[in-house]
Amino acid sequence: MIHQPIVSSISIRFLLLLLPVALSSCITSAQVLHHEIPAVPMAMLDRWQNRGRFRLPLAIHDEKLSIVGYSEDGDPALQMYDAATFPTDVWIVYKDEQLRAFLARSPHGGCLIFWDEDRAYFHDPCYGSKFTENGEYIEGPSTRNLDELPARIEGEMIWVSNDIIYGKPVN
Repeated sequence: MIHQPIVSSISIRFLLLLLPVALSSCITSAQVLHHEIPAVPMAMLDRWQNRGRFRLPLAIHDEKLSIVGYSEDGDPALQMYDAATFPTDVWIVYKDEQLRAFLARSPHGGCLIFWDEDRAYFHDPCYGSKFTENGEYIEGPSTRNLDELPARIEGEMIWVSNDIIYGKPVN
């Protein structure tokens, strides 16, 4: 009988430790609120030829992203996600006095996209889709242009919002 209060105390402490995890799993992605942050100084883009990929502390709610993952057997498996993503990788491009912030993932399969300096386009290494510096579809299996996040310049700082603007459908 002496050990029963100790066990109860340990059980209660364990449950209290799990409470934040349980509560966070109850929060749906639809509860991601509008948020705007100062992302990067304009001077950083100047050093990188007016283009750069940044990892921003933004949660986003994406209703259209499907991602190919892998099953426990190692086989490709399509998984649908309707959830917040944190942090968010963003390509910021400043060209011809126009600022654009693209989600740094393909709208087709969710793979991280890269800038090909030699060929001057964004490419999806997983599926082969290609996009112009303005986010427009060139070729590949993607069905729309790159997705964007609203961005603006205030003073010497670039501000980015977490409201997704889905790319225009191709054809």
